[in-house]
Amino acid sequence: MNTAPRCASLVLLLLSLSACAIPHHATTWTQSELYFGMNRMDGSLVTDEQWTAFVDKEVTPRFPSGLTVHATSGQYRDSNGVIQRERSRVLVVLYPASDTAKADDFLKTIARSYVKQFNQESVLRTDSPAEVTFLGEKP
Repeated sequence: MNTAPRCASLVLLLLSLSACAIPHHATTWTQSELYFGMNRMDGSLVTDEQWTAFVDKEVTPRFPSGLTVHATSGQYRDSNGVIQRERSRVLVVLYPASDTAKADDFLKTIARSYVKQFNQESVLRTDSPAEVTFLGEKP
């Protein structure tokens, strides 16, 4: 039995549906995430109060339109090859392409400030494109 026509039809259907998944009025922004460990290299912990003060001083003024913070836990291999497990925070910010250069500078400044202030080895950063639509009561 020749399944090529059926496969081709299925591929076309999936492509059509995927195009419908992104609203036509969506715009492409960038989603950046910074991963902050809460363990200091000397073994002490960054407290919730210290974290909140850091966000208030270093992050909010640079991203006043909004941000999200997730409290998480994770693990990584440190520079000595030892697996480290710790509480962490993930900062998520979204920004339009027109703000990329400014956001890049802000994110680097935030990460460097955290490393210095809380005696960290590093802060992990990820960036990915994000289709953004603001939804409200009106269609």
